[in-house]
Amino acid sequence: MAMKCFKFEIRHQRWHNVQGKLVTAMISALGRLGKVDLARYVFDFAIKDRYGNTIYIYSALISAYAKSGCCDEAIKVFDTMKAFVLNPNLVTYNALIDVDRGHRDAMVAVNLKSSLWWSPTEPGIPLITYTCNNYPEICTLKGGVEQHCCNEACVDVKTDRLNCGECGHKCKPGVHCCQGDCVSLMKNRHNCGKCGNKCGDKEKCCYGKCVHESRDPMNCGKCGHKCAFGESCCKRKCVNLQTDKKHCGKCHKKCHEDGKCETGMCSYAS
Repeated sequence: MAMKCFKFEIRHQRWHNVQGKLVTAMISALGRLGKVDLARYVFDFAIKDRYGNTIYIYSALISAYAKSGCCDEAIKVFDTMKAFVLNPNLVTYNALIDVDRGHRDAMVAVNLKSSLWWSPTEPGIPLITYTCNNYPEICTLKGGVEQHCCNEACVDVKTDRLNCGECGHKCKPGVHCCQGDCVSLMKNRHNCGKCGNKCGDKEKCCYGKCVHESRDPMNCGKCGHKCAFGESCCKRKCVNLQTDKKHCGKCHKKCHEDGKCETGMCSYAS
């Protein structure tokens, strides 16, 4: 019955700001009753009718989820606000306070990760900010990547070029951070072309590609040594398979001492 009355009132209101206030009040009431599914239904109803894209409606849904212990859903709604360029204010902050104590660090981390500062629009309200220097636990999210606090920012020291392996350790230009080590993806055998791409036992990393220097005509014998047109790479040397007695027609095919290689075939005097 309450939902029917709500829909009736919404449809008879012409002003979107009044409709928004009704939706906010309805979501808040449903949140206090633990009816989060209905709260979500009202939220989606407002979004569909194009008057639900306000900070207060989003904040009301965050509070509804938080009061019911649905922390993950509250975080998702919070993240959606950024996509719609809705800057959280004091109302949003108060909604996050409703999150169970065991989940508050995760919500604070979302604030930092999203690069959003709580910027209340009401005059006289101080700016509320969080940094990992004061709250180091926010750098570790449940189910996420463990990070470290470096210069008031959460970073992954296994991949961050400015904090590789430890805070403040910078990799040189052109060098990447792989598993906490500064490496060159152009020549590192264990990280060839990208982190974790390991070359085979007989391969070498040349310009970000795993190659066999014993047979690669573009890297014959060493990286960057190209064989001439018509030549092949055999045993790390550039040879002509049409005339080379040791590699006649293909690598390692030898002609007898009294023979010679012509057009890739061994020929002998009759």
